[in-house]
Formats: sequence, structure tokens, C-alpha cells
Amino acid sequence: MKKDIITILALIMLISCGCSIERKNPTDPLSSNYIGWHFIGTIGSFSVLADFVATPDHIYCVDSYDLMAYKYKTDGTYVLGWGNNPPPAAPIFTSPNALCVSNQHIIIMDRGAGRFIVFNEADLNDNWPLNVVNAADRITAGPANIIYAAVSNPPAVKSYTFDFAGKTITAYHDITLPPDLIENISEIAWHYSSGNLLIADSAQQKISVITTAGDFVKDIFIGKSVQGFALKGSSIYVPTEDGIMIYSYETGLKTGSMADYGNGSGKVIRPSIIRIASDYVFTGEKNSIKLFGP
Repeated sequence: MKKDIITILALIMLISCGCSIERKNPTDPLSSNYIGWHFIGTIGSFSVLADFVATPDHIYCVDSYDLMAYKYKTDGTYVLGWGNNPPPAAPIFTSPNALCVSNQHIIIMDRGAGRFIVFNEADLNDNWPLNVVNAADRITAGPANIIYAAVSNPPAVKSYTFDFAGKTITAYHDITLPPDLIENISEIAWHYSSGNLLIADSAQQKISVITTAGDFVKDIFIGKSVQGFALKGSSIYVPTEDGIMIYSYETGLKTGSMADYGNGSGKVIRPSIIRIASDYVFTGEKNSIKLFGP
């Protein structure tokens, strides 16, 4: 009885002061009722954002139209850009489309030239090209200086072992995928905790888990188009047209969501690239990156 009286009094106070009891958009920057992650703002202005990677301190991006790479702080502060040098200098990139960071080096896939271009993170003038067997659509860093490179269609995955000190590739291997497992690769990532590879299949709307030897482990069905995903511990973050869905790596079940309420600029409404660094989530649009924080 006492609890009911308190509840009624609280409702009377809300009505009398004109306050709304409608749930606020937790990802809307104008909301005063943040619940968990919230939208902070956008980063960059790109012609075509092909890929980006987030580290604890910086974000590196490649623009496949402007033939440029960019560096930002994780708070969105612009640091520098490089690549499409003004004439008469030749541009560094032909068609940069993917990148990752490994052992304090930025590895950029230049698909148009069929090569990696490796940059020393501490000195971007210290860089060198490395030709590859097949140009890749997505790359990701693995253990022990290994880079995994994926071709979308027909689906294929290779591993490259880098010698950064010697500025060379010491070995590469084809990873034989299980027959008929994947139709079209849209993203690949190495899972630190399990040591397995996760591969997004945009055609079958799922994420397949395989060992680095190519053995099938399991499928995680999303039921929506998957263009990108990001890993944080045992959670998998997947941008969809209904916000960012969160799945458990262990069970494959959906455990939560974010950026999925209201109509503000902080709502994610399409599949996209996503990266996570520390307590921040970044999603890529064609022309910018959305930043979410706790």
C-alpha cells in the first residue's frame, strides 16, 4: 500500500511539472537520458570511406576515391593525411581499399596495384610495397605478425607472415574453406581469445567461425545483411538496418543492442564497417565515421 502511494505521488509530480515519462533516445546527442552507449559525433569527411581501423589512440582510414589515407585521434581530432601527392609527384596509392595495424605498422591493401603498402606507425616516411598473390577486399591482423587477407567472391582467404624488420613477407598460405560454407565475404577478423577466424557472409546473413587451418567451428546467424562486425571480448557487434546488434561468441545468441532507438543522428540504420577501441564504438558511413561512447 505504501509503495502504491509513493508511485502515485511520483506520477502526480511528473504530470504537474510537465515532465515527459516517454523513453528518451539513448543515442541522441540532444537527449538528457543517456542509457549506456551514446552518440558523440562524426569524424572525417570522405569521398568514399573504404575501410578504417581503430587503435586505443588513433583511427586510420583509407578513401578509395581520393586515393588518400588519414590519421585521427580517437576523439575525432584530425592529425594528418597522406597518399595523393600533388603533381609532379606520383600518388602512393592506386586504389586503397583495406587496412589493419600490426606490430606498430599500418598495412594498407592497394587493390589496384595488387600489393600491400606498409607504413611504420612512428614514421610514415618509412614505408615499402609488398606484392601479393591476389589483391584482397578485407584484411585483418592475426598473431605473430600474420595478416589474413580475404577475397569477397569467389571467397578465398590467405595468410601472410610479415618480417617488419626485414621489410618482406616470409611466407604465405591458402586457407582452404569448407565447401559451400561461404558465398560472399564482407568482413574477416581474428578472435584473440579462441584463436579462430570469424568471416561475415553478406549473402547468407551470417558469421562463420573457422580455425586458422580452415576447419569449420560454427555459424552465427544474424538474419540480416552483414557488411562488418567488431569483436570485444566474447561479444560480436554487428551494424544492421535496425541498429547495432550484439551477439555472444560462445552461444551465438543475441545479447543486446545499441544505436537502435529514435530518429536522431545517433541511430544506425544500415549495415556498415564497425570498429571498437577501448570504450568507444565507431561505425563507418560512406562519407564519415560515427563515434559512440559510454
